[in-house]
Amino acid sequence: MNDDLRKQLSTIPTGDGLIFPCLATFEDASEQDRVFLAHSEEWIKRWGVWPEDDKGKQSVDVRAIASIRESPTRLPAKFAAEIYKAGESGMGYCLFKVMFADGSEQAYSSGNAVDFIDYPMGQSPSTVIGVVPHAGRTDTTRRHAPDYTWCLFK
Repeated sequence: MNDDLRKQLSTIPTGDGLIFPCLATFEDASEQDRVFLAHSEEWIKRWGVWPEDDKGKQSVDVRAIASIRESPTRLPAKFAAEIYKAGESGMGYCLFKVMFADGSEQAYSSGNAVDFIDYPMGQSPSTVIGVVPHAGRTDTTRRHAPDYTWCLFK
């Protein structure tokens, strides 16, 4: 990872101390939201398999990225941190509810990366007011976390 990307990464808050939810701009000027950047050595200790060796994961080479910034669609870091701190809801997954300023709530399920969610119509990161870890198990409107991409760096 070059020095410019390291500086940009230093401005992005992480919910778990390891993964950084980003919007990546590539060398061809295209953009991709929902990209997790993570230090490769720390990542492999936690996840145990490289993204390119796990058919359930997508990855991108850090050398293809021109710039990064905090994902505009991520769950705010302080709320993601609450979910990470609570730990898994079951083997390899997390359940949680997100509360919004208008009084509505939405249940979600995800793997062990919880920062990216699909917001209900009219909601956004700025309308999130709280989360409840391990909630929503029987909620029939529960949404699964959207796809995302990994980008590991040294």
